[in-house]
Amino acid sequence: MLTLLIETSTERGVVFLFKDDQLLFEGVLPPGLHNSTDLLPTLDAGLRTLGVAIEEISLIGVGV
Repeated sequence: MLTLLIETSTERGVVFLFKDDQLLFEGVLPPGLHNSTDLLPTLDAGLRTLGVAIEEISLIGVGV
């Protein structure tokens, strides 16, 4: 199962992609209060790096 974890509730945002319990991709967003502009390009880079489509994500977790 491919899992996407997103943390953007602080100035240090991150995007993680896991398959089962193995970390496959870690994307660290640039510091500052502009996570919304960096999130999708970072996620896209992770998906492209892994060669998977967004439709393959089974679970999404977010930090609040």
